[in-house]
Amino acid sequence: MNTFTRGSLVGLSMVVLSAASASANDSELGIAYSTTDIDYSVSGVTVGVDLEGVTFGGRIPLSDNLYATLSKSDLDGDLLGFKFKLETTNLGAGMYFANDLDLEEGEGSRYSIGLTSSKQKISAKVNNVTYSDSEDFTLVNIGFDTAISSGSKLSFGVGGNVDDFNPMYSASASIKAGPGNFLIGYAFSNDTINTVKVESRQLSVGYSMNF
Repeated sequence: MNTFTRGSLVGLSMVVLSAASASANDSELGIAYSTTDIDYSVSGVTVGVDLEGVTFGGRIPLSDNLYATLSKSDLDGDLLGFKFKLETTNLGAGMYFANDLDLEEGEGSRYSIGLTSSKQKISAKVNNVTYSDSEDFTLVNIGFDTAISSGSKLSFGVGGNVDDFNPMYSASASIKAGPGNFLIGYAFSNDTINTVKVESRQLSVGYSMNF
């Protein structure tokens, strides 16, 4: 797996999926705007990568304690003056346990564990020539949700690539606002790949609707 993938992909899937978590009997569809900063450091030299764009995500209940997830993100970035695009598609499933969360009453909590199949494509245009590469991998995510008021909750998670696990931690809030929920999430990770230190940070804000 290349350095760029290991340093950035986990967060892109985790924040939106943890922030857009429906109640047990509802499906949910959300949209979020995300900004991601990645710093690569080696021998005292640091190079930064900035990414921003939109992610669509949804969660569909399969039963009281089983669910499926889907998300698609398109992010634009800049690396040393070169423009590139990062496209990620995630499809996953998971289960809740120790689940007594009741969002309507604003009480209780639940844990979750899930697996996500992720496909990434990165493309860059240099001197009018487009270069692209793609990669598939599997993520494992563990989460905890707790109600804070009627229709609102906090979520915390940790996840990573099952074949080369480096944890990315996330925290998010889903706040009842009108017919849906306002979403805000933050994720971060630190990793060392060979001699390169990689630090990733992501902030996402969005809105979701239950149906």
